[in-house]
Amino acid sequence: MGTVLVVDDNELVRRLAGAFLERAGHVIFPAEQSIEVADILNKKNIEVVFLEPVLHSDSGVNMFRRIKDTRPDTPVIVMTASASMESAIKSFRLGGCDYIKKPLNPHELLHSVENALVKRSLLVERRIRMQKMEERAKKLELFEKASMVFSSTLDLRDLLERIMSITKDTIGAEACSVLLVDKASGELSFAVAIGKKADELGGFRIKPGQGIGGWVLENGESILVEDAGKDERFFAGVDRKTGFKTRSIIAVPLFKNGMIIGVIEVINKIGDTQFCVEDKDVLVTLSGQVSVVIDNAMLAEDLKRSHEKIGEYSRDLELMVHQRTEELERAIRELRATQADRTVEGRGP
Repeated sequence: MGTVLVVDDNELVRRLAGAFLERAGHVIFPAEQSIEVADILNKKNIEVVFLEPVLHSDSGVNMFRRIKDTRPDTPVIVMTASASMESAIKSFRLGGCDYIKKPLNPHELLHSVENALVKRSLLVERRIRMQKMEERAKKLELFEKASMVFSSTLDLRDLLERIMSITKDTIGAEACSVLLVDKASGELSFAVAIGKKADELGGFRIKPGQGIGGWVLENGESILVEDAGKDERFFAGVDRKTGFKTRSIIAVPLFKNGMIIGVIEVINKIGDTQFCVEDKDVLVTLSGQVSVVIDNAMLAEDLKRSHEKIGEYSRDLELMVHQRTEELERAIRELRATQADRTVEGRGP
């Protein structure tokens, strides 16, 4: 059974159609004017619309289009007393799914509703599948771009900036950041931040348990917060400092050998939509790759520092050998001079 909106300026038609449909178990919402139609569509989950528009007038066409714009998955059945081939074609061109004549026939009415409900179910299923395909494509795009970045450089800051930029654009977020754990203090500090007010985050530290990031650091779990202002774990100190308004947030931990080394945060979905579970799953998968990249970059930095130290030791050793060689050569020269002097003295009168 479904929820049906019956739109007709004739009260008798609205009552008659409503009575037929209610007997079959459908929930009916009658409406006469476009204002009523808009209000019902905004407040109720309407699954089928019966509409008696005047298709040759701008008001009738506009009402039809508003319904389809507001509820694109909701089938519209046109019912009219002045049936013609021209009006039928026009109704289908506007997006109507069926066309019935007045006076209303109960069997025709119910059959039309049943077909419309099946069509709506198929449309909704198709839309959900398309969304899943888009989400999958989004994941593949993100991972492909990230993989290219991973192999392009071992500079840690450059890597993180580029990965966060890709993540921000792919997920559609206002801001992204990577916070790394300071080994000395155990606090989180912003290693990289992308987005509005990002430049003002330098030097800001978050303690374990403080805010969403601190909660993730302390608990080692990913989190999706749809309304940050209503979440008691949210710490508004960062917003107060930067003037940025955090509405929603996803935060996931970064692990290395079972230990948390940092947190990825994604802030505010662009537009009127919210972050979804799929967005969080993308970040969880990405976090594993980012952890490996951070580890590799840190190892590369350690190796670079080791090479630099070895270079310094080599230069110091060369200098030491050079100095010792000069000292030895000077000592040999002095010894030879002394021996020569003694020889000369032994030959005297």
